[in-house]
Amino acid sequence: MSTPALLILPQGLTVTGVTTWALRLGDALARAGRPVGLIVHGSAPGHREMPASIPTGVRLFRTDDLPEIGSTRADLTPFIPFYRDAIDRLSPDRPVALIPTRHGDCFGVCAALT
Repeated sequence: MSTPALLILPQGLTVTGVTTWALRLGDALARAGRPVGLIVHGSAPGHREMPASIPTGVRLFRTDDLPEIGSTRADLTPFIPFYRDAIDRLSPDRPVALIPTRHGDCFGVCAALT
């Protein structure tokens, strides 16, 4: 059985290679039968989200009710329960591969959960 994967986009669905890569990877993993989730934080300041289609089979977890990542001066406590809940909802009975991108605090949250 394939390990579930949870990709994290700390700057939202903005026009970047990381966003394109995450959407393509999520699509490929879901098509291969792997449970896949995508945590999407709000857009980086001064940026807008692009219209993006979330691939079929990829679960979307939006952090709309959380502060902007990076605005909490490395206080990761607002994000840890959200990430934990996304992990549990994606795969309640198996470990999940966490794939943070772009922002040190995302890496920090993942490290705190391991």
